[in-house]
Amino acid sequence: MLKRFFQKHDKWPLVMEIARRVKKSGGRILVVGGAVRDAWLQSHGYKVELKDIDLEVYGLDKKTLKSLLKAIGRSRKKTLKEIGKQFGVFSLDSLDIAIPRTDSRTAAGMGRKPKVISQPYLSFEQATRRRDLTINALAYDPLADQILDVQGGLNDLRRGILRAVDVASFGDDPLRVLRVMQFAGRFGFKIDLATLKLCRSISLKHLAQERIGEEWRKLMLKSPKPSVGLEAGRQLGIFAKLHPALAHMSKADWNATKKAVDKLAKRPEVLLLAALVNCLKPDAGKKFLQQANLPKREVLAIMLLVKLSNLIKPDDELVRCFAFELSRVSLTISDLVLLLQATGKAALAKKILSRAKVLHVADKSPKPLLQGKDLLALGVKPGKKMGEILAQAFSQQLKGKFDDSKHRPQKRLALEWLKV
Repeated sequence: MLKRFFQKHDKWPLVMEIARRVKKSGGRILVVGGAVRDAWLQSHGYKVELKDIDLEVYGLDKKTLKSLLKAIGRSRKKTLKEIGKQFGVFSLDSLDIAIPRTDSRTAAGMGRKPKVISQPYLSFEQATRRRDLTINALAYDPLADQILDVQGGLNDLRRGILRAVDVASFGDDPLRVLRVMQFAGRFGFKIDLATLKLCRSISLKHLAQERIGEEWRKLMLKSPKPSVGLEAGRQLGIFAKLHPALAHMSKADWNATKKAVDKLAKRPEVLLLAALVNCLKPDAGKKFLQQANLPKREVLAIMLLVKLSNLIKPDDELVRCFAFELSRVSLTISDLVLLLQATGKAALAKKILSRAKVLHVADKSPKPLLQGKDLLALGVKPGKKMGEILAQAFSQQLKGKFDDSKHRPQKRLALEWLKV
């Protein structure tokens, strides 16, 4: 069934050891969640990574399970960690092992702390009701090499459908609406009509920014065609509720944005997000990036890329300035060129890259030729005047004042300028 796909995972020997020990103690262990979905997708030719493996243990109380896992940890010289004592969730060598539980967020604004009840003797069918989508409600028995499916997840995988498990409890965690968006993008699946209507009816106002950001990252970084997820986000009403600037884009800008992000699929996050906000006004773009909980440094990098990509007719001095400014946020002219190409500015991209190569700044920044020690040697004392001279010297350097015939800046020429 799926055994050969799970066997490639480096934690699989530990999974099998836990499974055998749990069975010997009278319980049953199942692989649950995304790992089962991704193993099935791999078995059907999808290029997805089988990353984290999560386990659920049925039929053993918390005390017995904890003792069993501790013994395994000691034999492997690994420390067992308990993640929230009331949850019945343990971590052993990066494997999460949990007792089946029920949870719900039945009050508005409860945030990310649901009421959790661990129930070791819960049936598998009951346990799956807390899952968001049927494709995530599958389980795999590692000892029997068997898939368990009580919610129709396999059929939805075959059909490429995203469908809610439980209409009544789906909205308990509003983040699930964004998860539908990112799954649509990652797998190219269509959204079940009833689930689409349900998602549109769910308020998103209590979602924390870090949770929003996590889903955006997964969508943009893991999707072969991020535009599929973007279109899903629009249909789901996510943009109208959280990101109105995206919702109010013109049809031409929206189509251009989708085309740009697809051209940059699998590229670094800053490039993808720069393509996403490229058609927005600067304030709106910055606000979206902050809503997506990006670090300040990444926001600066993205907005700089967008700003530079919208400048026209750069001369040699500007190209050098671009290289320097981009280096301050760990980017290069080559990164800018990729964004220009993706946003339909191929001619400008070609011109900038050509000049950047001639000027030796395509993949590196100009570095100031003159340093404080050079001025000290000429009797200039540290202070405001020294800073002004160094800034003026670097400005002249960016203009090409100290270049030789091959556009390589020469310190000798800088020192001669300084003495004058």
